[in-house]
Amino acid sequence: MSLRKALLGQVDSIKVITCGAVDIAILPASRPLFSDEQKRAGEKYENLQAVREFEQIQTQKLFGLCVSSNSLLSHAPSGRPLWPEGLNGSISHVDGHVAMALETQENFPLLGIDIENMVTGGDVLSAYYDTRDPEATIRFSLQEAAFKCLPEEKQHNLSILDIDVRLARQTKSDGAQFRQVPIKIGDELPTLQGAYRTIFLDGTKYVLSSVCLAPAEMVNIAC
Repeated sequence: MSLRKALLGQVDSIKVITCGAVDIAILPASRPLFSDEQKRAGEKYENLQAVREFEQIQTQKLFGLCVSSNSLLSHAPSGRPLWPEGLNGSISHVDGHVAMALETQENFPLLGIDIENMVTGGDVLSAYYDTRDPEATIRFSLQEAAFKCLPEEKQHNLSILDIDVRLARQTKSDGAQFRQVPIKIGDELPTLQGAYRTIFLDGTKYVLSSVCLAPAEMVNIAC
């Protein structure tokens, strides 16, 4: 599935960005919901319900554009998206912006994406990392994408810190603006290839990450 073709000429504000093997569509918020100062002061969390409702509206709008229909994206009781037959995808939200990857199930049986604010960090970043570490947000974003990549049954009893992101071995892809990163999750699963890149939305710097599994790797995941 080509998001670039699906979204071509539909909405000028939508960005389609390549991150690793995946194209990610981003629907920016029409205006910033909170300034960086307000986020640091916790005002985002005081209005969390309004933020979530706005993100849900934006998600459904972007999904409809991606599949070129008025269909609504439904969710399992766990909150996991239920993608249309034959398709697989992943969603991430930050500051009112919505990122979505949507690929064929055959080519991408599992995939996960994440987007985080490089200025203020993720919602739960400080619970795991020293936020003064410049690599902390990148590492956390890749871990979030890797967690989403896994089947639901593999997520049980798995901590973000169980996901080993090896930034020290990162390599820049020839001619690309993203960096590929090996990711290891425990001893039973294969080493995954993640990717990340930095982008700017409304003048704010974000990190965008993706992790996907090829069909051959599904054999190891299912064991």
